[in-house]
Amino acid sequence: MRYRIVPERSRLWAWARSSLHLIEVETGAIHGVIDAQMTKEGLDLSFPTRSEIEVPSQALKTGNFLYDRELARQLEVTRYPTVRGVLTRVSGLGGLRYQVRARLFLHGVERELEAAATLSQAHDQSLLLEGEQTIDMRDFALNPPRFLMLKVYPQVRVRMRIWRVPRAEVVLTPHRAHGAEGRFETTTIAIAEWVGTPLGNRGKFPSVGGAAPPTGPA
Repeated sequence: MRYRIVPERSRLWAWARSSLHLIEVETGAIHGVIDAQMTKEGLDLSFPTRSEIEVPSQALKTGNFLYDRELARQLEVTRYPTVRGVLTRVSGLGGLRYQVRARLFLHGVERELEAAATLSQAHDQSLLLEGEQTIDMRDFALNPPRFLMLKVYPQVRVRMRIWRVPRAEVVLTPHRAHGAEGRFETTTIAIAEWVGTPLGNRGKFPSVGGAAPPTGPA
């Protein structure tokens, strides 16, 4: 079955230590799909599992203008507009835990990474994937930045919480812009079952409801 990521319910966090305080990057601009077969016991490893995830480089922000300007400069967001991860291997660790291997494309550099992750399925067939890994920015031709007396260390802890839904069952429709930054409030509309019903039996259009994103790591 093919699932696609729901950005409004997904989050990527990255934390870098500095000589003064922790610097945090957070974004929900995560896009991609996964082809996977689930059973009651979890992921069916006899079925080839494939996934690809993309995050726009310019979406990686801290909320601090000086930090964000330096981050965009270091990432060369115009030259390398996308951070991409491609799943290459999954093996079971027991229960809902898996060892995941993936190729990470960042700042024009490709590296293979491994991390432990959990994958669970909700009653509505949506999937929740959670994982964490520490990377060294120098492995991706990135120099730890300095801001006057502030020194940033090269190790970056990355955590992802990704909700995926069966691709045919959910349509996300931006319907109203608000705020000074022109952000969009989005609504999730479950329409596949309704559309697939004969016209005479459809009845009332399905209800509309939004899903609030997680507020941050536990």
